Amino acid sequence: MKKLLGFLVFILATTNLAIVLASCVKSVPQEPNALAPSTPNPMTEGPGLMGQIPKQADIPPDAVVPNVGSVAGSGNIAGANVEVANLKAAAKAYLAENNVVFRFTSEDLVPSYVSLKVKAKYYFSSTTDLITRVDSVSSGWVDIVFSLHEQKWIKGIPDNNHPNDQDVP
Repeated sequence: MKKLLGFLVFILATTNLAIVLASCVKSVPQEPNALAPSTPNPMTEGPGLMGQIPKQADIPPDAVVPNVGSVAGSGNIAGANVEVANLKAAAKAYLAENNVVFRFTSEDLVPSYVSLKVKAKYYFSSTTDLITRVDSVSSGWVDIVFSLHEQKWIKGIPDNNHPNDQDVP
């Protein structure tokens, strides 16, 4: 049963991670090829590995590429949100397996439901996987704020001036 729950937690975490990553991509319109049709393109034509790259005409117009500008310098936020996604998936498994009366914390989930070193202490509702409070831990996340409303980490300096967010110093 624990292996099945572990597998389900993995699937939920992977799904949540895919959602987080999908929010970091942007659709780019297809631009016309700058090279004249008679000029061979060494990146797409000719011998070797480079010849295996698809021609621009083969790329669908609705293809997406990462929006690097929006994620540059946001490694802490991305890492923290992956941590939240993994813990929320583990919380769902914990709630399904236990009769929870009081709120529980991320300490109840590690290592039985998820194996990772958490960089904050998360408090969960006793009936859902919603996070109701976040406390800092030594060597934890810095210079980001957990949004209780959005249920994710956001850019910000903890200053106790975020009305709907949990400042974590």
